[in-house]
Amino acid sequence: MLICGLILVAALRLQRAATHTLLDAVPERISLPLVGHAITRTEEVTSVHDLHSWSLDSRETALSARVALTRAEAWPEILVRLQSLLREHFGIAHVTLQSEVIPEQVMTFHRAGSPAEPNR
Repeated sequence: MLICGLILVAALRLQRAATHTLLDAVPERISLPLVGHAITRTEEVTSVHDLHSWSLDSRETALSARVALTRAEAWPEILVRLQSLLREHFGIAHVTLQSEVIPEQVMTFHRAGSPAEPNR
């Protein structure tokens, strides 16, 4: 009877872990707010969004995010720093990051004939 109980407990733990992985849930050991704040503390990074993390299997974690920068030219060196940060501090080796530069003045478009349209 004791052996049956031990097998049942082990099977339930395995089922829970498998379900968590199959549902692409955030791994329990990862805190997305902590990861996001760590990324934004990197020089030249202004913000991070669309931040997602999931388990590839019981040992490996993946992450994807969009990273807003002050200068596009800085991206190659920032990418290397962020990959190193995520691997060393959070144990995330599979990283997909997309850079974007947010202009200081956003271009807006208005409907033709509206008061905001300049006269020509």
